[in-house]
Amino acid sequence: MNSYDYIFQLKRLSLFEDLRLDIVAQLTKKGNLLKVNHDEELRDILLPESIFIMLKGKVELLDVQKSHNSWVVAQWSEGEVIPNYHKNETFSRIFKTKAVDDSILLQLPIHLFLSIASQHSHTHILLLKLMHLNLTFSYGVLSTYSHRLQKNNEECDIHQQNEG
Repeated sequence: MNSYDYIFQLKRLSLFEDLRLDIVAQLTKKGNLLKVNHDEELRDILLPESIFIMLKGKVELLDVQKSHNSWVVAQWSEGEVIPNYHKNETFSRIFKTKAVDDSILLQLPIHLFLSIASQHSHTHILLLKLMHLNLTFSYGVLSTYSHRLQKNNEECDIHQQNEG
């Protein structure tokens, strides 16, 4: 694929459909295209202060707390935005992000995105959509893990009662 293909691919995504083509082209031109191989971990690729958009492939967020097994918490595929919490030390001890397929991501530094947003009113809506996606993801992870923690605590209480 050449850079023009990515511009039109982004434009077809629901997240970008309301943006003018020249704005999408500017985002593509000023962003970084990152190629990730199958099974490659994204810890060093997902930089803070950036937005990552899946252009091709699939990426998974795995819970790696249990030594014998990992559990898929979330998946992102073409057209989706990967929330960036991966430089948080606690988060990176619990979770691992890896490519399921050979993938291509568009990295947009936040400062670049905000600069473009300040010049074009249509991008304010896009920024709100991205914030909503990140909030939805955060809420999903938080509710999943609070439920899981509660269940683990109940199991510990039952185990302690059986010992006593």
